[in-house]
Amino acid sequence: MVDERANSDAPLICAAMPSAEQSRTATRPPPAITRHVLLIDDDRAMAEMLAEYMKPEGFTLHAAYTARAGLERAGEGGLVLIILDVMLPDQDGFAVLRELRQTSRIPIVMLTTRSSVSDTVGGLEGGADDYVPKPFTPIELLARIRTVLRRGQPSRFGTPFLA
Repeated sequence: MVDERANSDAPLICAAMPSAEQSRTATRPPPAITRHVLLIDDDRAMAEMLAEYMKPEGFTLHAAYTARAGLERAGEGGLVLIILDVMLPDQDGFAVLRELRQTSRIPIVMLTTRSSVSDTVGGLEGGADDYVPKPFTPIELLARIRTVLRRGQPSRFGTPFLA
C-alpha cells in the first residue's frame, strides 16, 4: 500500500501520490466501461499497487509474472493495452515485444529499470508505444496509458490522425 504521509516530491513508485479516486475532478464521472490491461512484470507488490490505483479509473489490471504467462494471457484477447517489463525471469522483454508485434498491434507501454537511451530507443523502435523508466509515479503511468489509448481512437471526422 502506498504511504500517503510520505514526501510528495519523491519520484519513486512508493512516493505519496493521490489515489486515482482523489485525483479525479468533480466534473469527471466514474468510468462507464471497464478496460482490461495486462501487466507482464515479476514484481507482485507493484502489480497489486497498480491494480488498486487503476481500478477507480475503469481499468482492470491482469498480472502475469513471467513472459510465457503474459504471452498466453495476451493471446486470449480482450485487452486494450499491455504494460511490459524488460527484465523478466524467463525471457527478455524485448523478445516478448517482438513476439507480440508479430501478431498484434495492441498498444504496449514498456515499464522498466533499464533506462539507457539505447534501451529506450530499442523499445520504441521495436514496437513499443511508450517507454517509462522505473522508478515511476502511478499518476504519470496512468496519464501515459490514457495518451497511448487516445492515439488509437478515430478523430471526430471518423479517421485517425485528422484534426
